[in-house]
Amino acid sequence: MKLPSHPKTISRLAFCSLWFLASPLFAQESNSDDGAAFYREKVHPILKEHCVKCHGGEKIKAGLVLTSRAGLLKGGENGSPIQADAPEKSLLLDMMSYRDGDHEMPPAGKRPSAERDILQKWLAMGAPYDPSLESAAPKVAESSHAPAASGVNAPWWAYQPVREMQPPKVDASEWNKNPVDAFLFAAMAKQGLRPNGHASKAQLIRRAYYDLTGLPPSPEEVQRFVQDDAPDAWPRLIDSLLAKPQYGEKWARHWMDIVRYAETEGFERDSEKPHIWRYRDYLIEAFNADLPYTTFLTEQLAGDEIPNPTQRSLTATGFLRFSQFDDEPADRLQAKYDLLADNVQVTAEAFLGMTMGCARCHDHKKDPITQKDYYSFMAFFHGMKEYGATRNSPLMWIGPQQQEVLAQEKRNTLTQLDAKYKKCENILLDWYSQNASAEKLATPLVEAVAGSENAWIHTAADPGPHWRAENFDDKAWQTTPGTSAAAGKTVWMRARFGLAQIPKSLSLDLEYAEDADVFLNGNPLLSAQTLPKGRRFLDFTRLVKHLHTGSNLITVKTRVSTTGELPKVRLFGDKSPLKLAEKLLTEHKHSDLESLKKQAGDDILTSLRPNHDAWLPEAERPLGVPLSAVSENNATPAPLAVHRRGSPQNLGAPVEAAFPAILSATPEPNPAEVIPVGNQSSGRRLALAKWLSLPENPLVSRVAVNRLWQHHFGRGIVPTPNDFGRLGELPSHPELLDFLARTFVEQGWSFKAMHRLMMNSQAYQMSSVASAEALAKDPDNRLWWRYPMRRLTAEELRDSILNVSGILKLDAFGPPVHPPLPRAVLETQSIPGKGWPLETAEATARRSVYVHVKRSLSVPLLSEHDQAATDSPCPVRFTSTVPTQALGMLNSEFMAEQAVQFARRLAQEAGSDPAAQIRRGLQLVFQREPTTSELTICQATLNRFQNELHLPPQIALQRLALLALNLNEFLYLD
Repeated sequence: MKLPSHPKTISRLAFCSLWFLASPLFAQESNSDDGAAFYREKVHPILKEHCVKCHGGEKIKAGLVLTSRAGLLKGGENGSPIQADAPEKSLLLDMMSYRDGDHEMPPAGKRPSAERDILQKWLAMGAPYDPSLESAAPKVAESSHAPAASGVNAPWWAYQPVREMQPPKVDASEWNKNPVDAFLFAAMAKQGLRPNGHASKAQLIRRAYYDLTGLPPSPEEVQRFVQDDAPDAWPRLIDSLLAKPQYGEKWARHWMDIVRYAETEGFERDSEKPHIWRYRDYLIEAFNADLPYTTFLTEQLAGDEIPNPTQRSLTATGFLRFSQFDDEPADRLQAKYDLLADNVQVTAEAFLGMTMGCARCHDHKKDPITQKDYYSFMAFFHGMKEYGATRNSPLMWIGPQQQEVLAQEKRNTLTQLDAKYKKCENILLDWYSQNASAEKLATPLVEAVAGSENAWIHTAADPGPHWRAENFDDKAWQTTPGTSAAAGKTVWMRARFGLAQIPKSLSLDLEYAEDADVFLNGNPLLSAQTLPKGRRFLDFTRLVKHLHTGSNLITVKTRVSTTGELPKVRLFGDKSPLKLAEKLLTEHKHSDLESLKKQAGDDILTSLRPNHDAWLPEAERPLGVPLSAVSENNATPAPLAVHRRGSPQNLGAPVEAAFPAILSATPEPNPAEVIPVGNQSSGRRLALAKWLSLPENPLVSRVAVNRLWQHHFGRGIVPTPNDFGRLGELPSHPELLDFLARTFVEQGWSFKAMHRLMMNSQAYQMSSVASAEALAKDPDNRLWWRYPMRRLTAEELRDSILNVSGILKLDAFGPPVHPPLPRAVLETQSIPGKGWPLETAEATARRSVYVHVKRSLSVPLLSEHDQAATDSPCPVRFTSTVPTQALGMLNSEFMAEQAVQFARRLAQEAGSDPAAQIRRGLQLVFQREPTTSELTICQATLNRFQNELHLPPQIALQRLALLALNLNEFLYLD
């Protein structure tokens, strides 16, 4: 589908082109000897010295060639450098003006006005060249594709089709069983390396637990696995871990790094992104369900455009809502495209491993991605509603099951309301009806009295769909009261009333009504399928906005009561019976006032004003599940053009939604086949998702399996997982990468199938022990001759501490938690005291994936241990070693509290015997039986705390517990 071009852009370009072609100055090459001489003697020296270096030699910047007349006439990315009707206004001269930072040519410095005058005269002559000094004009269209390459035959490895690779046969029986091992062993053998032997079973179970769940095994689980000698013990362990709900929590966190997950907007206020946490729950459920990767990416990019969207698919589109958001930008148009640029970046890097950002302002300097490629890709997202317009009005999801739940909740609410207010209301209404002065003061806006100006009229015959419209012909309707309809039948009622001024309050008096749909000037006022029996006053003051001075119309559709009486419906403004009744009770100090207060509460009126959301019409009622999701304005997004130098104020050629030329069979971006989704959405993002899901796409499967390998083996086969281009690193095992990519597709794009393949390999089960010989040949372990030891991630560390101390809660899903933070940390917020609610340590002892991710504030333990940044995608977490880590682990309030909890657990599980407490403590920390030496050292340390430092036994145990939580074996994974 082609984008509709902007009519002004078409007209301007067409006019300029026609003028240029028709102008006598430029219609043909000048053959004048005078012109050639002028060029040779005056112009050529200027161009040669100051211009040709960038516009005609090895470099062709901005696509402009000045070494030939053909190149000059062709122009560059910024259009034609000459203006035929006014040569003095030509772009070539304007760029030499140095009037601002965008008009500074040549870059070395402003040229004298005399040189500018020469060039202006030359342009006025028709820009003649001396043929003997011209050089062949380079093919600009090709040179703008830097480096020149397009289509599937491009030379760079990542853009080639995924090859079908057969595992090599190697001279090691154990390493021939799994194809992963065969590829690795063959590469090692070429370098004269031998792989390490097996890790111990205790090491393996700890490795598997952390890799798949992010939590340590219990000492008892380790012991059972070590004692299990069955041949399938290891595969069974992997399957059991993949079935745990904690698997999704662990692997969701990896993806959250890639999408720069944060629950706030950034910038000065760093306000919350409402409901965005549901995307985190979506990820957890998706990984646990082993959602095929193609479905996974489709729902995130276009969950609103797929057939029959679900709550899950809509929630997934939160993927496109994690950009930072400036609610007070200096340039709103620029801010809009900054958000779209962020969507381009994260989509291209997450799924394609392509860094397209460089092409926002100019053609990519290293990869074959042009500006046209970039903005054609941005066009896929151009129709989305802007985040700023939807941040406070989330999409409300109501599915079939939710509708039934809501209906039941509504019934329950009505029952509770009836029970809660019936007694109080009856007391007050009884007093009101017996008090003549109150009855006289209460004046309805609409009264059921025949012949009055604001009387009701009604009909029992279905009046058709437009019965509540202002201009509906109701002359045949009966005046109320009149002949009553049969009991239980539906009646339609209308009444007009005038207002000189808008009342401050609004209430509805209903009697004998079993249900009611009420509209005020055509706007929904009440929608109740079941109303409590008896008389009801409902407060709708917040809907006075539907009233206006002059004539107003109220319409009601309701059923006749079982008594056969027509419902009594009266609308009150400021002089409502309840308001007057309370006023009279207070002013006259009625003897019933004290007894009423005792029965109904001090504020009688408030007691009679429940939250009537259950009775409000759907348009006014907060029904459903609020989602921070993506939707589009309509099926035809506004046109998009190339932004010269990245500025939306400086538009170039129009573009349509298209795939990068380097990944298509054409030298130009390949237009997407787009099918609009009704009249609500363009269908562009769905077209993008379908293209990404094609098995022949050379990047998507490679990028995905490389990420899996990275998190199992410490480093990707391509060490730069978000950049498979020329600025990234080459794959260490390209054949293995292609084998995994093809297997991934053949296995139905299943993550869990790939986990099993990788973890059942000998390579995954190797020891991490170093070898002097191997270190000398491959010090960086690029060939994976040993398993890489690693430190626990920030989230694994916090979760493990809570787990060992015995207070970790495994509650899944829901809003984020806010662990207690030191006051000094809280005061670093841009608005101190806001954005981090006070919650108890016990209530927030949940897994770290559920901790609130605030861009301007973080939990110290997590940030100190290299938690992922949230400003841009974080494909790799680099492990730092700095003093603040040790200081925080020893001295922070969090660690002190955890040491107390750990000591309490040891006292509960091991009793009062110090030796038993020490043994149990080391079992929990190491997930194995401690050695005699370790027990002896800890016992001596505990004795020193008590005997030399004179600490009470419980405090000494807490100090020892803190020490245990700082041991390297607890912090590192073999």
